[in-house]
Amino acid sequence: MGTNERVALITGAAGGLGAATAFELAQRGHTVYAGVRSLSDTRLAQLESVGIKTILLDVCESGSAEAAIDHILDAASRLDVLVCNAGVAGAGVIEETPPAEFKRVMEVNCFGALRCVQAALPTMRGQGGGLIVAISSLSALIGLPGDGVYAASKAALEMACEALCAEVDRFGVTVRLAQPGAFRTELQMSAQRLESGPNSPYAPLTEQFQFETASPGGGDPGEAARELSDLIEAPGDALRVPIGDQAREIVQKLRALNDGERQSFARSARDSAWWSAGEERPITLAKR
Repeated sequence: MGTNERVALITGAAGGLGAATAFELAQRGHTVYAGVRSLSDTRLAQLESVGIKTILLDVCESGSAEAAIDHILDAASRLDVLVCNAGVAGAGVIEETPPAEFKRVMEVNCFGALRCVQAALPTMRGQGGGLIVAISSLSALIGLPGDGVYAASKAALEMACEALCAEVDRFGVTVRLAQPGAFRTELQMSAQRLESGPNSPYAPLTEQFQFETASPGGGDPGEAARELSDLIEAPGDALRVPIGDQAREIVQKLRALNDGERQSFARSARDSAWWSAGEERPITLAKR
């Protein structure tokens, strides 16, 4: 192994940002293990064709991360980088979101990542260092209407990782929070679109959210993968690292806002000022 080559494990790497980062790191000469929930996923052949090693890892299953890391240690004798990328989306207003949906999203986005962290730390401590990159979101920084479930899961992950950073630095382990903006991946399409009943007071608002989750936009995942790979190769000193121009712009903007201005920004970001003002949904929103 070259002096600059790293052994990296990326969770949730069958597609989306995880797969894009796996491809980028492999292209740069690193040894990459792609953690996936099923080894029969048809997308894996493309990963394996460029030397990426696929490995079974379900972040919601107790013992799965430990088994995956044991496999990596048997083959590579070390683990330098853990990228906690596995995640699910969630959408819906707080009052109408069932507790089971909160648990589903939190289980993957927060608890699943922490399971992997706990599994990796004994190895990283033992070898005298390592890097943990948790994929967070701009949603951890501001709770947009209709995004409360997902935002809560990412905010919880960030606070846990902030505490973790000061707990493991003496062992040579570095922790970083990557905060991507919007990128064209399966994540936005995977939100379980919670529909309001015909008598729901939130029906016009949830109709708008359903449209947005069905029509995602965003930048090229390859761009995010390149920035994440740069972060892995040179973590720098900042705990939180925005990924993409949109993320850097929004992070900078949020720093300058007071609470009232943040609320206005949140309403504007979701085109929901009409809702807060007690107005009807504008026809331009209903038809766009």
